[in-house]
Amino acid sequence: MPYKIEIYEEEIIWIRFYGKSDFEESIRAREDMLNLHNSTGISKILADWQNAEVTPNVSTLDLYEFGSTWPKSKSSSPFRIAIVQTNDTESQERITFSEIVAKNRGLISRVFNELSEAQKWLKC
Repeated sequence: MPYKIEIYEEEIIWIRFYGKSDFEESIRAREDMLNLHNSTGISKILADWQNAEVTPNVSTLDLYEFGSTWPKSKSSSPFRIAIVQTNDTESQERITFSEIVAKNRGLISRVFNELSEAQKWLKC
């Protein structure tokens, strides 16, 4: 799964995922995002899964571990993560499960169907 990370409007780290996603690639994307966060202090994250699919070989345990292992923000602001989900129903269920696990551990996150709504939520 290729992904692209950029800074959007000087206040959001935008990760765009493309193609099939497996657990290891998602971990690498998060590590790259964390490195950018550490160098910029930006704690608003936009994870754009519109053009991606979570592969079926990603287990429930993998999703649980991904959601439960988010580190604390290194800036004074906590992470605020907006997730724009794919249209694939099975992938939506996997993304939502991981997001719920992260929320239960104190991460401020929300899943959206529309990119514009996710951007608006991050800016408020």
